[in-house]
Amino acid sequence: MSVRFAAGKLTVGILAVGAVLGASPAFAQDHESNIRGASAWSKGNNATVSVKDTEADKHSVYVRYYRHNNGGEKRMNNHGGSGTTLTSGSDAEHYVTQIKACVDIQWDDDRCDGSWQLTDD
Repeated sequence: MSVRFAAGKLTVGILAVGAVLGASPAFAQDHESNIRGASAWSKGNNATVSVKDTEADKHSVYVRYYRHNNGGEKRMNNHGGSGTTLTSGSDAEHYVTQIKACVDIQWDDDRCDGSWQLTDD
């Protein structure tokens, strides 16, 4: 095998890896948003978002989130009670880019994580 041929194969391999890394959210980071009573996360390729009720306080929990190129802010409510987790449907094309865990306080302001947890690299 000539040096020229080997260098050409190496260049093609590097370009192919670069195309995959640059075009796919599959390499996105795992992120969590936590506040007393609620935990939310989006992991792996960020195709789903989950929210868990972590406190037996009679308050429902929810996650506020955004998906890549899919409209504005969304909200997913978990009314299942303490210890339950709710996970969204999977959509890798419109992967989750921001999340914020919240507790639904009846007759008062809701309690939410103070900052958006970004999943978009």
